[in-house]
Amino acid sequence: MKKIILVLVIILFTSCKSLSIISNDDVKSKSSSEKITLKDNRILISCDLEDKPQTFLVDLGVTTSVIFDTLVIPNYHKIKKGNFGHLKSADNKNSKIVFIALKVKNNVVEGTKKAFVVLPSYKQSLQNYDCVPVNILKDNIGLFGYDFFRDSEYVTMIDFDKLYISNYKNERLNELIQDGFTEIKSEFKYQWLSIFVIINNVEYKFKMDTGFSGSFSIPFSKKISFLQEEHQSIQGSLYQTASGLTKENIDYIFSNKELIFNNNNYKTSLTISKAIQAQNVGMGFIKGFNWIIDSKNKKIYAKKNSLELDTNSAFTKKHVVVASNHQLKIIYKNVTEIKYNVGDEITSINNQKVTPENICEMQDLLNKTDDWNALKLVIVAPPK
Repeated sequence: MKKIILVLVIILFTSCKSLSIISNDDVKSKSSSEKITLKDNRILISCDLEDKPQTFLVDLGVTTSVIFDTLVIPNYHKIKKGNFGHLKSADNKNSKIVFIALKVKNNVVEGTKKAFVVLPSYKQSLQNYDCVPVNILKDNIGLFGYDFFRDSEYVTMIDFDKLYISNYKNERLNELIQDGFTEIKSEFKYQWLSIFVIINNVEYKFKMDTGFSGSFSIPFSKKISFLQEEHQSIQGSLYQTASGLTKENIDYIFSNKELIFNNNNYKTSLTISKAIQAQNVGMGFIKGFNWIIDSKNKKIYAKKNSLELDTNSAFTKKHVVVASNHQLKIIYKNVTEIKYNVGDEITSINNQKVTPENICEMQDLLNKTDDWNALKLVIVAPPK
């Protein structure tokens, strides 16, 4: 399976019963530290769910935490649920959901009635792919959102050098920021955290979204001043959101784009997207700093750490194929490539027919081969 940029910004539209579950949420922060893992631009954290250890993806772009897999919830069908609501993902699609209250505990949070959104459609959408690595399906069962920290009486530090999330008493804040942290321009609004960045003398506001593995994403507009600068144009379905793959579109990918953050100059990757409507900063940039979030006083502090920022896009191939439902199809391509089209199915490679048994091997061969002219391909165009 290709490297899909994960975008899971979630807006919730809820019923009254669902709001009751949210209002009775009793999760509390604890003054301690929890080890995290940084893997493929994702933050993974351990947390007991109904007294059983599970792994979640930390996603500050989520307003209510999410569970993808109902199998991890004991007696799921017998547990009281909130009415169906709707979820709007970063590509503006709505998905039906339910709310549920569960017991949670790790070193930094604890509660007996923590509100979760149950969203099995995300995992189900991944199961359509024939070659999804096992760890993608199993290494996290949901999203550990900002709602775990939003009402905390503590300040929360995310330390990517030591790989810990820690809660500290507020009186220790002055001591903590003496270690190279400075307050940055930020905004706490609509249950989201946002930071400000200057690009080509224009200030942009970006929501912090640790569920997005890219760096910066800006919705397409003809008014963007740097749209004509050197970039790649990528056509296809590039993003996996909470509701599935985004529709085919064209995105503009900038590498080594200069910007100013906290009065310092940096270079990073940036996407102008026709598919994603949210304006987010993701892990490609966030991981390069350690962060202190003071939700009570609505302040964010940052410190450059030892990790490098992502300066190049993940979309570097001329073509990428994905095996889905036993078909090997081109899912995106560089627009300069005109021989093949998005949606074309490859049915044979070098006189070897693509079968369910060899489809993953064939997918790897194509995605690791830069020049497809060296291959003998049989292509079937999609029906018009």
